Amino acid sequence: MSIFICNSWDGGTSLSTCSVVKPIEFVVGTKWTYSTDRAASVKVSELDLKMGHSFLCVLLFHFVNTLLYYGHAQDAVLTTDPNCSSYFVGESVTFICDMNEGEDAEWEYKINKDGRTHVQYNTHKRYTFGPLSTDDSGEYQCVGRRKSSYETKNSNTVSLSVSAVRPRATLTAGPTTISVGGSVTLTCSVQNSDGWKYYWYRRTQVTSAVPVDPVRVDDEQNRVIRVSQGGIYRCSGGRGKPVYYTISSYDITIVITFSNEAVLTQQPHWPQLFSGETITLTCEVHGGGTTEWMYEWKGPMLDVQWTYNNYQTFSVSESSSGDYMCRSRPRDDSYSSTQWSKAVTLSVSGKPKALINADVREIPVGGSVTLICSVNPSSGWKYYWYRDETSSEALTTKDAVFQSNGQIRVSQEGVYWCRGGRGNPVYHTEFSDPVTINKKEAKAVLTVSPSWLSPGASVTLSCQVEHPSAGWRFYWYKAVPDLSDNSYSYELLPGSSNGTEEDSYIVDGQTQTAGYACRAGRGDPVHYTDDSEPQFVWSG
Repeated sequence: MSIFICNSWDGGTSLSTCSVVKPIEFVVGTKWTYSTDRAASVKVSELDLKMGHSFLCVLLFHFVNTLLYYGHAQDAVLTTDPNCSSYFVGESVTFICDMNEGEDAEWEYKINKDGRTHVQYNTHKRYTFGPLSTDDSGEYQCVGRRKSSYETKNSNTVSLSVSAVRPRATLTAGPTTISVGGSVTLTCSVQNSDGWKYYWYRRTQVTSAVPVDPVRVDDEQNRVIRVSQGGIYRCSGGRGKPVYYTISSYDITIVITFSNEAVLTQQPHWPQLFSGETITLTCEVHGGGTTEWMYEWKGPMLDVQWTYNNYQTFSVSESSSGDYMCRSRPRDDSYSSTQWSKAVTLSVSGKPKALINADVREIPVGGSVTLICSVNPSSGWKYYWYRDETSSEALTTKDAVFQSNGQIRVSQEGVYWCRGGRGNPVYHTEFSDPVTINKKEAKAVLTVSPSWLSPGASVTLSCQVEHPSAGWRFYWYKAVPDLSDNSYSYELLPGSSNGTEEDSYIVDGQTQTAGYACRAGRGDPVHYTDDSEPQFVWSG
């Protein structure tokens, strides 16, 4: 304790020119006690001063201490960790009492609840309550007491509200239609409370829950995250030390729909299909980048769950008619997919029969007939032609003139069929009905004049072609009887090896009975008429 030496004192509340001298000894005879933060408790009864003749004044200790203390000290502060507006049964909370003066070791602390001592004085400025119960709700205040002087300081009041119901986290999701490479926003919260850090978990129907490593988007609390994988998500909150966890949120299934378009195409792209044909459907994702995809298919005869192949090849039947669609998903995410593609509609009929038509059924002399094969109503066909037997080899350019796909010219009589084929492997139609093409052969008719010959006279041979037409050359023969089999052999007459343009021929110097014949030919290669019947010139 220090003593102030004052030169004057008017008896009021002010001091005049006071100085501090060294501490002195007190002779104790109890009158009052006081706790100060600058000295130990002092009991004063009378003062024995041995310091010369200076006027000494001893200020009232309470007055001096008030001036010294309130001139610079701060109030005590009570805080909680975690600092929350409300707590839940089972949590722990730590009260922290700060005197804002001196060293912590100089103080003792107690905690009052609702105005009554709840924790007796001790040396710990931090005191943890837990696990909390509803009985712990109330108004709390800490009191600090200086060890040396028993001076006390009261803190602010902290209200503690403890709920009996353990909270459940709430999980909400933002829009789940995103483009490839995008993300879905998930938010976790605990209603009417704060101070939480959030924990995220993802699982699938066949895997257990594992922590999510999301992209944080708001703060260290991890309350809002972005995920690019679909799945079954849940979250929970935790706070305090040791960590107190909420009940996990209800599971929410995130099914991500990519805005990227799945496109289904058909090959061959024929509007009309026939039973037994083979087609390929291909599914592609526009803007899919480097993502590895799986594909799902649906249609009347195609119900294929997720597969690695982006195409389906199959043989169609009439029951295959209908709409077909596909969609895609990443190989590592069974909860994300594109929307279903636009439908490809298949129209399938029974196996078709080719139709054959001929402009005429009879080949004119030296001419040809045009045959046309078709399969209606459809496209993409190549046509195959057959003569006499359907089991024979298809006709080639040696057998007919191929004018266009589905149209040929033939100059040989016979029974003709056709059929169509398309695709790979080739799908064939039924054979057409047969069409019989007859050949109208030209016949040469020979006349001789005169038929009775005078010795040395000339004979004129005239050759006519039935169904007259232009372009013929005429060939002249002498008929030599073969008595062994009642037939004739023919010898070309001079000058007619290449045929003559004239349809008459003169034989000079005929002296005996002789027989003659003719025929006509035209075209390249030359097409000949049948030989005429032999005619005779008789000599008298």
